[in-house]
Amino acid sequence: MKKIAAGVLILLLFSGCEKEFNTVVDPLSAKFSVQSVARFDTLRFNPVDSLVRYQIHIASNTTPSSVYMNLFSPGDQKVNSTPYFLVDNGNLALGDEVANDKVYSLKVPMSSGYISGEYRSEYYASDNSGESYRLAVSKFVYDNGAANQEPVISDLVALILLLLWTRRYSELL
Repeated sequence: MKKIAAGVLILLLFSGCEKEFNTVVDPLSAKFSVQSVARFDTLRFNPVDSLVRYQIHIASNTTPSSVYMNLFSPGDQKVNSTPYFLVDNGNLALGDEVANDKVYSLKVPMSSGYISGEYRSEYYASDNSGESYRLAVSKFVYDNGAANQEPVISDLVALILLLLWTRRYSELL
């Protein structure tokens, strides 16, 4: 009985190994392919120019009807109330350098009022039927500059320090 069970087990192992897998597992191809995404390690607030250029390069034969981005602050709070729509029209004021090069860009203002921490940008594309596809996610650290301000001595603190100093000076005399 043990020999028959062992023989059946060996037969099953060898018959299972004879299958050839030469077909595509998932025949669904990607609608849009991403070649590159703007990546920042750390962004620091600049009061002179607070605009940050976000971009995504879509390498695809299909042109999306729209490309947009959402920005999330620490705590997963969405920064923008409506999507930021990226453009590929060569408008330098909006952040795009060359029209129709499949690099979609947009300059977005970053505020000193935004909290410092890790932010996340999510890029999406919509096809002509209106269906949206998430293309990429990028994370970066944002510094609003508030932590690097020099300490300020207020009038009250200065007055107290002056009184303490004059008191101690008068005791020495």
